[in-house]
This record gives sequence, structure tokens and C-alpha cells, in this order.
Amino acid sequence: LELAVYDAVEGGKSVNDNIQEDVPATVSCFQYHAEAINKVYDQVSPTAPSKLGLIVRDPVGVVGLIVPWNFPLLMAAWKL
Repeated sequence: LELAVYDAVEGGKSVNDNIQEDVPATVSCFQYHAEAINKVYDQVSPTAPSKLGLIVRDPVGVVGLIVPWNFPLLMAAWKL
């Protein structure tokens, strides 16, 4: 409820819209990524014995985040 009210004050959408659409979608986004964390297989992904699949994480440097005004809470969750 607090996020819905804050988003309504900042973005101008109604609290009801935020409660019914924005906040549940944001929660679902965080739940999806929280459940996906155990799917990362450390540094080597499982493959066939004759193959090797590495997970390489390279920094991309400075990144600018462009967030539209229609779903700011959800878009911020996507960017995290």
C-alpha cells in the first residue's frame, strides 16, 4: 500500500491502479528473479561431458537507465 501511494503521488496515477496493476507486477518481477538465482550454475554451466560451457560476466561500464513515466516502479525493478 505504501508503494502504491508513493507511486500515485509521484507519478499521478490513481492508488487503485497502482494497487491492482503496478505493485503486483513489481512483486512478480522480484519473485521471478529471486527464484532464478538458484538457476545460476556458478562459473561452469552443466553440459555434455565432451563440451564446456562457461558463464562469463563482463562489466559493461556506465549504464544510463531510461524509465518511462507510465510504470516507473516496474521499470525500476526491471533495471535492478
